[in-house]
Amino acid sequence: ESREWMVSLEAGGFFTSNALLAPFAEQQDWVGRSVIRAAWAPAITDQLSLMMSASYGLWRYSDLPFLDFDDVGAQAGLIWSADAPLLAGGMARSSAWAQYRYNRLLLPWEWDSLLYETHFAEAGLRQAWGIGKDVAVWISGNAAASVAGRPALFRRSEYSAQCGALWHITPKLNATVLYRA
Repeated sequence: ESREWMVSLEAGGFFTSNALLAPFAEQQDWVGRSVIRAAWAPAITDQLSLMMSASYGLWRYSDLPFLDFDDVGAQAGLIWSADAPLLAGGMARSSAWAQYRYNRLLLPWEWDSLLYETHFAEAGLRQAWGIGKDVAVWISGNAAASVAGRPALFRRSEYSAQCGALWHITPKLNATVLYRA
């Protein structure tokens, strides 16, 4: 089944031990995130695809609503995926990617406000395993280097390792659990 075009709705919740991102004034909070995303991923070869997407996300804090923001994003890059068969949810057993990513953070529902914007050069790897036909687990690593942004004071590069599990509930619904360090 071809998935060249995709529109998705995502919802999730996160716990953070340092919502203020401050080295000496750490404060815990829960964050809710809702995203609408449109993506186009045409195959270039059997293992290589172009990937382009745009998204709009809402980030809402439970105890610290003054931190709420909206997130406008776009990305374009290449994804390499190992040969079929695919795992649950269409996940490849092995994959790697390199892409350009843009993020613009705004005050909630104020599209002309700018809290922060950044341009990233990003690359990552993922290895996945199937558990039955409906579950996949994985480990991955990602590096995103900020190549431009404003205000410059907030520019940062991100390096992360992840492990997670995906449950393919129905042909159009997946549930994911993820830990990121």
